[in-house]
Amino acid sequence: MGERVLPEIIPILEKGLESDQPDQRQGVCIGLSEIMASTSKDMVLTFVNSLVPTVRKALCDPLPEVRQAAAKTFDSLHSTVGGRALDDILPAMLNQLVCFMLNQLVSFHFVI
Repeated sequence: MGERVLPEIIPILEKGLESDQPDQRQGVCIGLSEIMASTSKDMVLTFVNSLVPTVRKALCDPLPEVRQAAAKTFDSLHSTVGGRALDDILPAMLNQLVCFMLNQLVSFHFVI
């Protein structure tokens, strides 16, 4: 893809993830996967700070189709940048899960 195109495409895809249309959010994930497959590791590393939050957000999408596409995107990211993908994405997601579970527990406790 080259250095000229990526700075323009990545922000467009990031914004697409905010769409109300599930197909568009799923398409963002597919697009990101394709970009990572056709771009050098060095270029992906250049944009990893933009890619990580986008992939993390997609992995938490309410629709399973989008999450499934995001999982493939995460796999592409992990294949390209290795453990950094795990280190940058999983702790934040685990923290979200713990917070959600604690909120559910507190809500359940007040119902009883």
